[in-house]
Amino acid sequence: MLIPRRLDDQTYADIVEEAEARLPWLCPVWTDHNAHDPGITLLELMAWYKELQQYQLDQLTPAIRRKLLELAGLHLGRERPAVCVVSVPEDGPGRLEGARLTGPQGLPFELMEPVPARRPRLVRVLAEWAGERVDITSVCAGGPPFQPFAFGGAKDSGLLLGFDRPPEGTLRLWFQVERPRGAARNLPHGETPPPRTLVWELVGAGPAEPLEDETWALSWSGFVTLPVPENWPAGEEHLWWVRLRQTEGGCEESVRLSGLWAGRFRVVQQESRARQYAFTIGAWAGQRVLAASAQALRAQLAVFLRTPAGWEQTDRYQSVSGPDGLELTVDGTGAAPAVLPVSSQQTVMTCNMLQATIMDNKLPTFGMCSSLANPTVASATASAMGALTPMSCMPVTPAPWVPGAATVLVGGKPLLNNSSKLMCAYGGVIQVNMTPALTVQTP
Repeated sequence: MLIPRRLDDQTYADIVEEAEARLPWLCPVWTDHNAHDPGITLLELMAWYKELQQYQLDQLTPAIRRKLLELAGLHLGRERPAVCVVSVPEDGPGRLEGARLTGPQGLPFELMEPVPARRPRLVRVLAEWAGERVDITSVCAGGPPFQPFAFGGAKDSGLLLGFDRPPEGTLRLWFQVERPRGAARNLPHGETPPPRTLVWELVGAGPAEPLEDETWALSWSGFVTLPVPENWPAGEEHLWWVRLRQTEGGCEESVRLSGLWAGRFRVVQQESRARQYAFTIGAWAGQRVLAASAQALRAQLAVFLRTPAGWEQTDRYQSVSGPDGLELTVDGTGAAPAVLPVSSQQTVMTCNMLQATIMDNKLPTFGMCSSLANPTVASATASAMGALTPMSCMPVTPAPWVPGAATVLVGGKPLLNNSSKLMCAYGGVIQVNMTPALTVQTP
């Protein structure tokens, strides 16, 4: 056990009084101890400085606090932005992930998940037991806590949740759970089973197993996500009903809810300045990818292709903004570079390698070709009923590289530099991507 000690245990007056009491013993000839004496002025100055030092020594700095926590076996985590859940207006538009929201105090938030344009509304909540039903819709909108599985003292009660429309794909519900008083529950670990058994049913479609249950069987607040079939039929009152029952309560405390909603989404308190998206595309033109984020719509874009030489920025893309995000059409033909063979001369070396000239225009494959001017591509596309079918790229390059270094001749031919380009008969443009002779300058 650490015993705290108070270092700042003297006031300014106490320090001055104690110092003046020692003067007759330290200097008997000093008899004037009034405030006008210069020595007393210096003594009071030192007393003020001593009090200042004592105050600083008695403070717990952040570094000392961290050390004390480490002695107790605790370690501070990294700083993270605050995450919370917000309600979205029922008639509001859909929003993409990353869309910015502003709170009442002007604090910036960003959506951590997309908000669908078509969202089901929870319009009826019924408590049912032994063939009886009670409408508790108003209570579930944030009222006093209630026991869904022991409603009104009845045993084995359950909930019926009615929605005005089926969702798109999955049904996501937020349960606000009132934790019991006393010591907090230990978090589950490993294969720890939930404290109770809950059964979910889509009325008219059969039982449903949650895809995700953040509440650990309604032990604390969180989302529960249910799969929804496409043919889920409407039930009574032309609503889509979900039934929730507890078949085994275990030895834990009874669940107490203070609300449940279908229109809540997670946000994070931050303003993202940059973000990256990674996609895998083929080595041919017309590759489409979708950045389903609001930030991609409003930010300046930079596109890079991964090649054997590393990441290289490209401008061979087109972007179109849409309701689902930013759609990119990327030309990936440059994603499979090839090594240039030198055959025009065999005598001049640069950096221990043969020096290329503009006549070294016989190249190997560049991956896939998507040009319909290529007979193999045209034939494969015709066989596929008009669907573009890329084929192996075998460049046809009858002309030399241009322009080359006209003032530097190698074997009577202009030297090949990194600004030269080579035209393929099928419409492609070949350029020097990387040269090993990085230290050689040519005109």
